[in-house]
Amino acid sequence: MRGRGPRARDTRLPMIPTMIPSLRCGRHLLDLTRPRVMGVLNVTPDSFSDGGRFLDLDRALAHARAMLADGADIIDIGGVKAGPGDVVDPAEEIRRTVSTIAAVRAEFPQIVISIDTWRAESAHYSHRKRSRSSRSTMSPCA
Repeated sequence: MRGRGPRARDTRLPMIPTMIPSLRCGRHLLDLTRPRVMGVLNVTPDSFSDGGRFLDLDRALAHARAMLADGADIIDIGGVKAGPGDVVDPAEEIRRTVSTIAAVRAEFPQIVISIDTWRAESAHYSHRKRSRSSRSTMSPCA
């Protein structure tokens, strides 16, 4: 307490435990006390947002670097166009994404990576590939 009398105020911290909003993503705990930015990295030849510019692994990594430098907290990697277009089977989606996920993870082990998929098979494959790695484990958010 500071001072004396009726206007004195208690400056001690309250003994009430506080919960910090967070999200567990694999081995990461993402603090949600501030807004987070997700950078999207599409590795599809018919992407509506980039027209297939990041099919090459070096270009994909350069784009991930740029998004992180611009403030992205999460990199979301997708291998299938959302919307009308050619049908892409799960094996092709996995082929498109797995090397990019591995390369981004190797260069940036501290960031959260998500796989943009609606297919359990693709998410599970990505998770299995990650959990065999000596560097990290991966869930749909890794």
